[in-house]
Amino acid sequence: MNPNPHASSIDAAAQARTARPCVNRRGLRFWSRAAHLLAAAVVMAVAFSWLANWTVWAELVNSFQFVLFWSLVVSWFSLWLTKAVGSACPATCDATEPVPEGTCARRRSAFRSCILLAVVAVLAAIHGWRVFSVYWPASQPPPGPTSFRVMTFNVMGTNVDDEAIMREVRAASPDILLIWELTYAMAKRLEALRDEFPYGMDRPHYYYTLGFAVYSKHPLSDQRVTWLPERMLSCPIPEMHFEIGGERIRVLGIHASNPIHGYTWEIRNRQLAALAELVQSSPVPTIVMGDFNATPWSPHIHRFLRTAGLRDTRQGQGLHNSWNSMCLWVGLPIDHIFVSPVFHVLRRQLGNPQGSDHVPVICDLSLSVGGQSSH
Repeated sequence: MNPNPHASSIDAAAQARTARPCVNRRGLRFWSRAAHLLAAAVVMAVAFSWLANWTVWAELVNSFQFVLFWSLVVSWFSLWLTKAVGSACPATCDATEPVPEGTCARRRSAFRSCILLAVVAVLAAIHGWRVFSVYWPASQPPPGPTSFRVMTFNVMGTNVDDEAIMREVRAASPDILLIWELTYAMAKRLEALRDEFPYGMDRPHYYYTLGFAVYSKHPLSDQRVTWLPERMLSCPIPEMHFEIGGERIRVLGIHASNPIHGYTWEIRNRQLAALAELVQSSPVPTIVMGDFNATPWSPHIHRFLRTAGLRDTRQGQGLHNSWNSMCLWVGLPIDHIFVSPVFHVLRRQLGNPQGSDHVPVICDLSLSVGGQSSH
């Protein structure tokens, strides 16, 4: 007879626990290391993006803030999941085995995992704010009695679907339209738009990235084109004035150089600096729009807006990725409309690409009452 029946039941329970199936620790270690490597790579990419003020490659990484944010989110969940599974699973197949000698090493590894989790969480919060703060309502003056619409559209120099482009323009019906990458052939095909937009200028170019056109429903004054003095890679900046509701408004446009390598990156930065000085040269409320070949997270765009005294019409409206039209959900917002603080942004929207690799950016604006004098 067993003198202690309770001891028998305890032994049976212990045997049942030790009889559980063995967890595949080798597979768990593999996924844990993979999660750590992914998180480390993403953290290094984020740290490299902070050098965007000094190198073109860092600015390229910095441009994909949306991708960086979701990479951080995926990395954090991967780390958390492997850590949670590892904590819930038994360390050995037999619960009666002694504690392994590597317990201290595992504790140090767990501590490093917690630190990495915290770092990734903080970076995800920072980049999440950078990406999604654009949905926060903008602080702006009240709208004036009249409104108007502006539109900028990089039609892509190799695009031959002029009928689709004209349908898009007529559907948007802007008061002022700037078209970029205009070739001589495209300029001739778009002449039909002059029936609805009788004012403006055509400046096609054989090197189509330098070609542009201005279409306006309103008479324009003081039209001129400023060529920034960059040898072989000059940048035309059209400038014009028009009146809405008795208020005089100034419009500037730019198609900045494509920063495909260090040399053109430096040229684009100088173009933005020269454009900021041009904006500051006049007290008239100003709109600057075009293809800047830079995202709103670029430190050079921040410097341009600060120097020129302009603000981004995207604030309170959304991300509005404008390139590449084939995959806009991971695209880049490089086509911009910047305005003086005296403008009220009623609405900002994107159009349809109509054969271009860009989508047009359309913005409804209103100059606040007394905006001319306050500016």
